[in-house]
Amino acid sequence: MSKIELFAGSESEADYKKIALLHKQAITGGFLASLDYHVLVELYRTIAASSYSMLWVSIDDEGKIEGFIVLSLSTSKLYKEFLLKKSLLILPYLVSNVVSLSFFQKIYEVLIYPVKSNAIPMPESELLNFCVDESLRGKGTGSQLFTKVEEELRSGKVKSLKIVTGENQTGARNFYEKRGAHLLLTQEIHKGSVSFIYQYDIN
Repeated sequence: MSKIELFAGSESEADYKKIALLHKQAITGGFLASLDYHVLVELYRTIAASSYSMLWVSIDDEGKIEGFIVLSLSTSKLYKEFLLKKSLLILPYLVSNVVSLSFFQKIYEVLIYPVKSNAIPMPESELLNFCVDESLRGKGTGSQLFTKVEEELRSGKVKSLKIVTGENQTGARNFYEKRGAHLLLTQEIHKGSVSFIYQYDIN
């Protein structure tokens, strides 16, 4: 039987490698997908240990990571913490991207989109990443993970949540809409791709 664990940053290297690999396999678009695998390992370790974020992981009886969900209380503060703490570790893996114009473009797009959305008030908290192994989708793993986020909302620590999905992520949008998320706006965060930005409030 699967269990949901809240990671704290002290788990094994192998656990964070499994999370990074699952991310690479399941999430192919966006800025994070362009990062080196080793950078993702360090990012998820930082996410787990940070006071600005929470990482819940679904694990089966054999230790396989089935999925994970990330709640960010402040994405900008989280990324700043990551760069300050891990810059020396991740620098060698970023070198190959330095000459890539698309890499800098994606950084710019991620940083500028909250500014472009200032006309509509948005929650600072964000569902930063949500990933389930493709073979387990539709079997309840995603619902169990999302329930952990709902429990955090019920605790009163987080009032509401921003959720950003891609234009082609119809399954994800249907999932969030069924849970009660309402669409705030559509916006081109990454050039040539429309994103749907939702707000989720606990009932």
